[in-house]
Amino acid sequence: MKNFIPQLFKFGIVGVSATIVHYSVAAAVFFIFNERPLLSNTIGYFSGMTVTYLGNKFWVFRKREGFDDIGKFCIVAFVTYIVSQVSFGASYEFFRAWFTETQSFNLSFLPMIFCVTLWSFSMNKIWVFKSR
Repeated sequence: MKNFIPQLFKFGIVGVSATIVHYSVAAAVFFIFNERPLLSNTIGYFSGMTVTYLGNKFWVFRKREGFDDIGKFCIVAFVTYIVSQVSFGASYEFFRAWFTETQSFNLSFLPMIFCVTLWSFSMNKIWVFKSR
């Protein structure tokens, strides 16, 4: 339990970094290439996964031996992707009732980040990068 707060802090830094990559790519695909919101989010999400995996493995949870955890990480990443898409899509549709398409796209990241962070930290800590 003594590592919980430092891990949570590091997880936050990795998460912010991955979110910046995720959002930047998603926004570029949405605004520059005029793709649909969920497709843009998908491309952005998978772009941020590299940052997430490497940051969590080598810095947050310090699991340096091998890559046997990548299968578990992919399972968690897939479920996280579903959580991301559902929360983003629902938020986008909700916000469209009151805001422009651009505002709705941007605002939809907030509830998605909250949902994804809770799920992802929990599963990465207790299952993917669990200390032996």
